Amino acid sequence: MKKKILSIAMCLVLACSVVLSDAVTSNAQSEGAFNRVKFKGKRIVKEYQDNAYLKVRKKLKRFILPPKVDLRDRNLVTNVKDQGVHGTCWTHAVMSCLETSLISQNCVRKDDVDLSERHLAWYGHDSASELKDRTLAAGKDRFLMPRLEKVFPKMLPPRELYDLGGSRAITVPTLSRQYGIVDESNCKYDPTVNMKAAPESCKRSQMDAALKSVKYLPEPIKVNGKGHYLGTDYDAINALKQQLANCNAISAGISSFSGVSDDEFHYVKPDKKGNALTQVEANHEITIVGYDDNISKDKFDTEVDSPSGYQKPKNNGAFIVKNSYGTGFGRQGYMYLSYDDASLSEPCVYETEANEYKKQDTKHDNSTIYQLDGIGIGAVYTWTSKRAKAGNVFVARDNFKLKELGLTTDVANVDGKVYVIECADKGNKRSANIVAYQNFKTKEAGFMRVKLDDQPVFAKGKKYMVVTEQKLNSNQWIQPVEMGLSKEKNSGMRMEVKPYESFIFRNGKWQDCKNVTAKYFGETHRFGNALIKAYGDNISEDELKENKTVDIEGDTNMVPPQFMEDYHTVKCTKKIIKITKKKFKIPAKLIIGGKIAKIKYSIKGNKAKIVKNRFIIAKKKGTATLIVTVIGKGHYKNYKFKIKLIITKKALKRR
Repeated sequence: MKKKILSIAMCLVLACSVVLSDAVTSNAQSEGAFNRVKFKGKRIVKEYQDNAYLKVRKKLKRFILPPKVDLRDRNLVTNVKDQGVHGTCWTHAVMSCLETSLISQNCVRKDDVDLSERHLAWYGHDSASELKDRTLAAGKDRFLMPRLEKVFPKMLPPRELYDLGGSRAITVPTLSRQYGIVDESNCKYDPTVNMKAAPESCKRSQMDAALKSVKYLPEPIKVNGKGHYLGTDYDAINALKQQLANCNAISAGISSFSGVSDDEFHYVKPDKKGNALTQVEANHEITIVGYDDNISKDKFDTEVDSPSGYQKPKNNGAFIVKNSYGTGFGRQGYMYLSYDDASLSEPCVYETEANEYKKQDTKHDNSTIYQLDGIGIGAVYTWTSKRAKAGNVFVARDNFKLKELGLTTDVANVDGKVYVIECADKGNKRSANIVAYQNFKTKEAGFMRVKLDDQPVFAKGKKYMVVTEQKLNSNQWIQPVEMGLSKEKNSGMRMEVKPYESFIFRNGKWQDCKNVTAKYFGETHRFGNALIKAYGDNISEDELKENKTVDIEGDTNMVPPQFMEDYHTVKCTKKIIKITKKKFKIPAKLIIGGKIAKIKYSIKGNKAKIVKNRFIIAKKKGTATLIVTVIGKGHYKNYKFKIKLIITKKALKRR
């Protein structure tokens, strides 16, 4: 019992992450028509949810659900594990779901898969990458609790980091940037207090399985616009049951306290604040592996007087839950969770690629990824009543074939489209060629991949842009971008945003995300990168020639004007400068985004020197190299180019 209480206490930090994301998220309702809740008598016309501002009700297709489903009976559930003294319930729940996904897709046998909870627990927080090319790993973005970072500014002690907790606000962006999923043999979990930092063998970008999608299922608890508890939403309960019937395990948050009857039967009553009932905040994450409609509500009787006037659930039925407290908890590690539990929240289905699982030798659908976003929608998601778009600019690292796009949305039933633009030269003008176009529709909120019918190819060094439009209805649009507080030290995250990389279309014009902020309820938020990832394969020169990209005529207004600029264009009189004067003015400039960049000059060698950062003073006859470097804080800081100098005898003569 002591072990159970300690484990629960360690997982309480889950609530910290939930508060960090959702407390901010719930404030972002108001940039368009989503600024108020409308009532008609006592009937709510529009209801807002904690993580999906407008609850989009979707009638389920006729599907006869059996009275009981237990994924254990189908050999789809791996063994119960013990999180021990660490706050890693969230990683245990997610990895259990991913294991079931691999098994249900016939990628691996039940006894041959065991995914590492330690890898996600570590890199979910210590996720920043120092790779020079940030499009491989989404740069220096990371989640980290500020209170601990202040105490340990350089690096958190391992014990502290494993106790930070988490939620889908951290899990989804971490796994979607392809950090993990790895086999337990590559990054072993230790339930004791002695677990240290992830070993060298447990690499950040190592991936034994790849995330394909995350579905945010409907919230099982009804709340009104004021956050008052209205009871269980049985349409949502049926949606969860349908996923289980389709062989999908579900991760979800619950409360470990507040009127729990015992280890075997779990029921949390709603809280009472003033004269209103409220949902109970989750502090623990579990895996739902089945349900049973015939579990009596009498099994959940509590010994605590209920503020809501009843001690039992109103209805029969319960979910079958796999916990992370070891086999000594409940029924060999399992328990029943009442459908009417007032803390059940954030149910998610995690799906992997349907490829044969071979640990370190798994063949993935795509060989590489391009990305800029590492935070995801765990911060703020914005709405607008005007047409909105967002896009990322990438430069091909090698000859590349674009096959899929990774998109994130916080709302179900969104109609969207994506298009890919290539920057091309036509005569003396630059143009934007649309080389791929795809419509899509979200059935659930979350993370998804959109496979392109037209799969364009790009030569190494070619610049391309991926743009998405997401529309909820005729006059409500979504801007799929990261967003954080301007004072990020209090937000639990770090975002790296650079100019000329991500753009949004808002208020009738394109804007660089680097320069955009918005105010919500008196708090200033800065925009991050667009939530778009590009997947594909590197290809050979021969494949590049064989695959012809088809240009689709399009309006150049569909892309930001900055995209039409060649940011690396160097304008100078000559690539080779012949110095014939003692004091020579440098005829060179660097153009970035249509503007002259601030630059500094230096000379390699002792045959000349720089004066006042603009003049060359000749010292000796011969050749030297003039180095031009971008200064400032922009994206092209430290970008360099070289000009050859030829210093003549004439330049050395006194005049």
